[in-house]
Amino acid sequence: MVYVIFLTPFWSASTEAYIKNDIQWIKNGIKKYTQLNILLVIVGCIMLIFSGTLYRLWLGKSTVNIGFYLSLWGLLYFSLTMFAAKYVYFLNGINALRIQFLACIVSPVLYIGVAILLIKYYRMGVYSLFIASIIANFNGYILSPLQYYMVIIRNKKGIWIK
Repeated sequence: MVYVIFLTPFWSASTEAYIKNDIQWIKNGIKKYTQLNILLVIVGCIMLIFSGTLYRLWLGKSTVNIGFYLSLWGLLYFSLTMFAAKYVYFLNGINALRIQFLACIVSPVLYIGVAILLIKYYRMGVYSLFIASIIANFNGYILSPLQYYMVIIRNKKGIWIK
């Protein structure tokens, strides 16, 4: 939540910077959000270490038992989501949506397929939902950074900017 509060203005600001061809501002923005990512992942790791105590303080002693590995998968999922968000927000800001659109068609089908496979055949239970979410969000942590790289670093057009 903290990350999104800081990231939200980047969408419209990256639009303006791209229109003005201020590529250095965009690069600096991505760099600053990456530093914030790292800081928040470190905070998340500290929270993970103390998660048992934090859950007891927050929820009470015998309310719910949230295991360490579920918390670990949750941290991994949210860390990857934070990493991806800065690239997705930038691409949304410059209206480069075609690759995201195509990935969004594949993503839900992939999520359901992986979740069913992990739950039914590998008996992984609730962890399957985090793992399937991570796999299905390939756009965020693979395609979006690649598209950012091609547009900003390599100055490519074509499919990368549509």
